[in-house]
Amino acid sequence: MLRNNWPYPALLGIAALLIVLQLVTESGVTELSYQRQAILAAMPWRLISGHFVHANLIHMAMNLAALILLAGLIPEKNRNYLLPVVIVVALLTGGFLLLMEPQLEHYVGLSGVLHGLSVVIGIWLWREHAISGPVLLLLLLTKIVLEQSGLLDTNSTESLIDMRVATEAHLWGAVSGVILCAMSALAQRLSRALGRGGE
Repeated sequence: MLRNNWPYPALLGIAALLIVLQLVTESGVTELSYQRQAILAAMPWRLISGHFVHANLIHMAMNLAALILLAGLIPEKNRNYLLPVVIVVALLTGGFLLLMEPQLEHYVGLSGVLHGLSVVIGIWLWREHAISGPVLLLLLLTKIVLEQSGLLDTNSTESLIDMRVATEAHLWGAVSGVILCAMSALAQRLSRALGRGGE
């Protein structure tokens, strides 16, 4: 059952963080959101913190629900990696937005990280020979292609969250997930090679 695979401590911690941050004042959210000029003015924490604050309660609830669903898909042997993956993907996504999207001045929300997490979980499932892995990756790829080509209507979502859907974050979040998986695979291969060399 899915609930047996849920990484409870990390999931509850992230959920609590999202809820608490949503309850802080508007000025508190402003201090944590991704703001390009503020980051360039020596506030690098915004590269990560901006992913954990949201435009409104609906925005937060939508992303939290998606996080819970994704957590239920994590293979049991990988469930302890949820928090490190979220943090690394958040940092990589923020860095890509800063370097590759100079027109994006402001961003809040976990959706970019969720796209990266989806890639990682999809690859984990694929390695476990679960059909849900390739299906998840195919659905994600289709969504990103439609978003980047302007063929996916985001008006309904924008009306709910009261801000523009930052599809740039979705793209770079997914790219960050791919990079993280590639780095992990490379590290494992190097570790095995060094292990054989020491025998």
